[in-house]
Amino acid sequence: MSEPKLNFIHLCDMAFLSQEKKLNIIGIFEHIYAHKFPITQQKMTVVANMSFPKPGKYPFSIEVLSTRKTEPLIKFQGEIDSQEAKNVNLIADFPQVGLPDQGDYLVKIEIEKKQLAEVPFKVTLLPIKK
Repeated sequence: MSEPKLNFIHLCDMAFLSQEKKLNIIGIFEHIYAHKFPITQQKMTVVANMSFPKPGKYPFSIEVLSTRKTEPLIKFQGEIDSQEAKNVNLIADFPQVGLPDQGDYLVKIEIEKKQLAEVPFKVTLLPIKK
């Protein structure tokens, strides 16, 4: 393996490591429903597991964006410190995510300025019951 490899990625309500270092993922979703727009998603968590070719520091970025707009709603940059060439968990919490309207959205992850993953999700208006 010469490049970082994505083992899995999920959008969820919450993710955390237990005392035993087990990864816990709660509320995986692909769809957000709203009563009206714009909405604020109280919390969105991106959780991923990656393998790296060698120990080191790897810069990364996460973007949340609408497929209809060019500017990301969220852009986060950080660094993963892979001490050993093995699997690394990434948990990124985003509170108060503003979603302006219904439609298709994406979460993108880049490692060393190369796209590693793109996860789509939908935001839809709930039908009104009569």
